[in-house]
Amino acid sequence: MTVLPDIDPYAMHDLETCSSVVQGHELVVLRRDDRWYVYLNSCPHLGIPLNFIADDFLDLDRQYLICANHGALFRCEDGYCVSGPCVGQRLRQFDSEIRDGRLLVDL
Repeated sequence: MTVLPDIDPYAMHDLETCSSVVQGHELVVLRRDDRWYVYLNSCPHLGIPLNFIADDFLDLDRQYLICANHGALFRCEDGYCVSGPCVGQRLRQFDSEIRDGRLLVDL
């Protein structure tokens, strides 16, 4: 497990997202219902980053992760695409855990 040194998990609010780069991987971190989800910041459709604006990964209703390039919507809890050109595909998800107040991810 690798520590995400620039993320304070308890400073994040519910339905807040941020990004982190660790070992060459650009990651999306999402807090939802006191759980943390970590995904590779790469749309399965085109292999490009999901966001145009730093730390902005949710749709306007804050229900789904969104690809700003073509509007694909991904469920927060498992990265499954429910709308857009990559329906049925998933974001690459990494296992994570909170230990000693730090967010760790299994890359």
